Amino acid sequence: ITVNEISAKLYMSRTQLTYLFGKYTGIGINEHINTLRVRHANNLLLQDRSITEVAMESGFKSIRTFNHVYKKHTGMTPTEYIESFENNKEK
Repeated sequence: ITVNEISAKLYMSRTQLTYLFGKYTGIGINEHINTLRVRHANNLLLQDRSITEVAMESGFKSIRTFNHVYKKHTGMTPTEYIESFENNKEK
């Protein structure tokens, strides 16, 4: 999902949507969308899928962007997330 898709569904401009979303939530709409994408990616990463596949299915256009956003939101890379889950599962 993109800001343009949301604004079209709500019959408002992208600028207006971005302004109102920030005003009423205190965060940017793109940041919120990325948070949702990372949550979705977390579920997919644990389903034995490639990181590239997870990135594309989560709405990211490149692996580089996915890795950057993922690390910003979780503090670790997707590979580190998978490894930490596997280490916790073994305990």
